[in-house]
Amino acid sequence: VNSFAEGYSLLLLDERTPVVEIVEFLMSAPPREMARLGIIYCAQEFSEKDVLALSSQPQVLKILGKEKAGDLEHELKKAVDMFSRQRESEDLLCRVGVQNKVLNELNENLEQIIRQRTEHLEKSKKEIEVKIRDVRELIKFIKSLSSIEGFEDLILILKHEFLKYHKVRSPMLIYSLSNDTYRCVYFQGQQIVDRPMVADREQIDSKDPAKLREILANTLERPVSPIICMHLNHSEHSGVFIFEHSMDSLEQRAFMGILDRRMESLTIAFDRLALKWKAHQISKQWSTTFDLLQDPIVIIDSDYNVIRSNAQFAKENEKVLSKKQVDKEGMPIGFPVREALTTQAGPMGKISVGGKIYDVHAYPIYLGN
Repeated sequence: VNSFAEGYSLLLLDERTPVVEIVEFLMSAPPREMARLGIIYCAQEFSEKDVLALSSQPQVLKILGKEKAGDLEHELKKAVDMFSRQRESEDLLCRVGVQNKVLNELNENLEQIIRQRTEHLEKSKKEIEVKIRDVRELIKFIKSLSSIEGFEDLILILKHEFLKYHKVRSPMLIYSLSNDTYRCVYFQGQQIVDRPMVADREQIDSKDPAKLREILANTLERPVSPIICMHLNHSEHSGVFIFEHSMDSLEQRAFMGILDRRMESLTIAFDRLALKWKAHQISKQWSTTFDLLQDPIVIIDSDYNVIRSNAQFAKENEKVLSKKQVDKEGMPIGFPVREALTTQAGPMGKISVGGKIYDVHAYPIYLGN
């Protein structure tokens, strides 16, 4: 049998093996081994009871009596053929099983690849959406900074920018524009306060939040919560934005990431306000100096309109132009304006006002061409 179906066994039994023992053997043996066993039973005589007992066992392929003894060779060939077909069927089922297993693995791998690719695409899509939203918010923030007129506007915009962060309180700004004199801009209720504070540059530029909290507590006259400090490191002036908060470390990193992306714009806006303040101070100093000069001074344009005059001129000599003492071309008599424009020098003239003679010096002012 093994030459046709390896692993199968065929037993040829006769009456020397009692039917009872055959049945007991078949019932006690492991089913897996019995699936590869076939029995042909030959006997001269057997009872109906023996036939029923043997017929109930699937391993018994044939029962041959004395009248069928000549069919033994034929039955053996049939048994061998049956085992061969069964072996082929098992081999086929085994190959199909292996192929199904491979297909299942490929299908699982394909599903996993599709799932991973889908997750990657969804993650990339979300990241792109977040980046686009961040860029739009940043552009909106930069546009809002372009319209500010003072440091109060600056922290008001910052407050509105971070309203969605409920664990972050209203921002504060400590800054110095001259002589290391520091001021603090902060919210007191709904009002914005800008007041001087006692601090030096070393304290303000310190990277230790504890020192700044102590200074703030003295300035605000209240306890100060944990703070996040963002120094204006790339600015020509000393300044630091401060945020009180109650965030955990993970929330702080996310908040500082958003704030970092806005620091360049904040620094530019701060420097623009500082330059505007300095220009105002210079203009104020110039006006003060101009008004303190004892000689009357007036600046006129090419049409002889008064653009600016100092206090002494307004006090005593504005009547020089109001009395219509002009020549045929409309120029005040005695004003060496034309000579100053022509010679680009400082000629002198004389005018008479109220019985007094005044020396008048004219100096050209060129703006561009």
